[in-house]
Amino acid sequence: MNEDIYIPTFTPDEFYALIHGRLEKDSEDSFILSAIRYGDLLKHEIAEIADDAVIIFFEYTYGSKNVCFRRQFKRGVDFNSNILDLTHRYVSISEFNKILLLKEHETLEMHADFAYFECPVILRHCTISCSDFEYAIFKRAFEAQECTFLERADFTNSVFLKGAEFTGSKFLENGNFRRSIFSWNTYFTNSEFSKNADFTSSRFLGDSNFTGSRILGNAKFIQSKFEGNTEFTDTRFSGSTNYHWSKFLKNADFTNSEFLGECSFTGTEFSGYASFFYSRFSEDVKFEAPMFSGDVSFFRSEFLKNCDFISSRFLGEVKFTQSIFSALADFTNSEYGGRTNFRYCKFKGDARFTESNFRGDCEFIRSEFANLADFSSSKIINANIELPEPTDSKQNGNNLCFKNCTFEQISRIKGYGTIDITAAKIIGKLYLDWDYLNAKQNKKDMFFRKEKCGCRLENRSSGVFQILKENYRQLGQYDWEDEAYVEYKREKVREKHIERCKEHPRYARFTQKVRRNDERTYRPLPSLLDLVGEYGTNPKLVVCWMLIVPLIFAGVYYIMMQYGSVIELGNDGPTNPVHNVANALYLSSITFLTIGFSDMYPIEAVPRLFVIVEGFLGLFLMAYLTISFTRKTLR
Repeated sequence: MNEDIYIPTFTPDEFYALIHGRLEKDSEDSFILSAIRYGDLLKHEIAEIADDAVIIFFEYTYGSKNVCFRRQFKRGVDFNSNILDLTHRYVSISEFNKILLLKEHETLEMHADFAYFECPVILRHCTISCSDFEYAIFKRAFEAQECTFLERADFTNSVFLKGAEFTGSKFLENGNFRRSIFSWNTYFTNSEFSKNADFTSSRFLGDSNFTGSRILGNAKFIQSKFEGNTEFTDTRFSGSTNYHWSKFLKNADFTNSEFLGECSFTGTEFSGYASFFYSRFSEDVKFEAPMFSGDVSFFRSEFLKNCDFISSRFLGEVKFTQSIFSALADFTNSEYGGRTNFRYCKFKGDARFTESNFRGDCEFIRSEFANLADFSSSKIINANIELPEPTDSKQNGNNLCFKNCTFEQISRIKGYGTIDITAAKIIGKLYLDWDYLNAKQNKKDMFFRKEKCGCRLENRSSGVFQILKENYRQLGQYDWEDEAYVEYKREKVREKHIERCKEHPRYARFTQKVRRNDERTYRPLPSLLDLVGEYGTNPKLVVCWMLIVPLIFAGVYYIMMQYGSVIELGNDGPTNPVHNVANALYLSSITFLTIGFSDMYPIEAVPRLFVIVEGFLGLFLMAYLTISFTRKTLR
């Protein structure tokens, strides 16, 4: 059973400080009321009526205890004054109706600070020169439809217990609703704020509707709390917009809204569905560390300046389909719990997804990256990336950097562009089409614009091809594995060559002079294993060399015989020099294949040296063919 704590009296300042949770007052039981939060008002009723005052009984709930107290309001309104002073007053239905009747064709000027309105407040098509409703309590509905507030409209710390409606109203000066409480539905539909609109720390317990509103100055919703559905559809924010640390407990709809000034949703929480369909952000927009617990959609949104989603948390499905990012799009350290859709997006500036965590499916189908798309150190579960062909032949885009990334399950990357997977960790499977990306023929164009991706000349690009080799072996793409292995071995040779160039500057300068027309200045001559059989991955090439080498040596033998070198025919008979091509080819073949019939052999020293060399090459190429063929077939 709840225990009641009764606090008999409060000054006006203490009373409203209590309502808004800023008062610490000891009761008889030394109970501290520091944690009473505004908006928790359970009930209130008239406890006593006198000729000049009304005492109203209020009851709050704090934990398991009820906090009860009374507040005294004055009675009586001076109807003859040009300025209606309702400060600290209790306004009944009859009194307010008399006010409207007497001021029907006049401009209202109302001062209702700390007032209590027992009656509904209905103001339609009125012109209000001055309105002060600070700390006012409206027991029944408040309506100000199509009204014009000529001067500052101040509703700071006001409490609307039965709804508030400002449909079609115009605020020619600042509209101040700081720390106000809207217990029921709130409507600012088609309203217009010529200057600033301040809803800082306000609380909307019901649905709130700002559809079609125009805020020409700055809009502040800092630390506001929207407990019902919220609509900002077709709203135009001409100045800066600030939703720092606000909370949307249900759906938030910003469809077709336009943000002409800087916009900030830093630390904002969206518990329901958040819609930014067709929204337009003309200046920098910040979504730093927001929490999207439900689905969120930025379908066909347009970001004309920098877009900041650093440390964002998307727990539901995310849609950026067909959105346009004209400048930097920064999603660093973001987390995606559901499906992420960036289909047909256009990134005209850099796109940063570094250190992000894609725990659901991720799609970048037909998305265009004009500059660098950086996914460094990110964790990717399932990704499907398809890069379109640049429409402009001179365009140099679609540069993807997956440096230090982790691919856990199945990911697919194909299309046109450059890719960096330096030090990437592939736990699952990465489908990277080697032929489609033309990696072998255009290795310099595909792999790794090192300045863009943060790599340097000293970085071991051989590790990249090693990663691809292991990945293709896991996928069963053995032809691609062989090509990746060849590139890996070539890069290892080049890296050793670079080290030698650094140790011997003169050798480096000589290399640059020889290879100055090549983009990669430090480039050694191809190794013998690469030239003959591409490191044992191409048995056809080895066979070609096995046909070419005997022909070359046969030509050498024939030329040498024409210039006097003697090759004997026969082993026991007289010396018979060989002078025809057929015999030269026969000698080269039996020497290359190491058959050794001894029916033809050289006598002089020089031909004997060539025979020894050809025999060695024959042994080497036959062994190389065996290894290469075995490697191809046994896999």
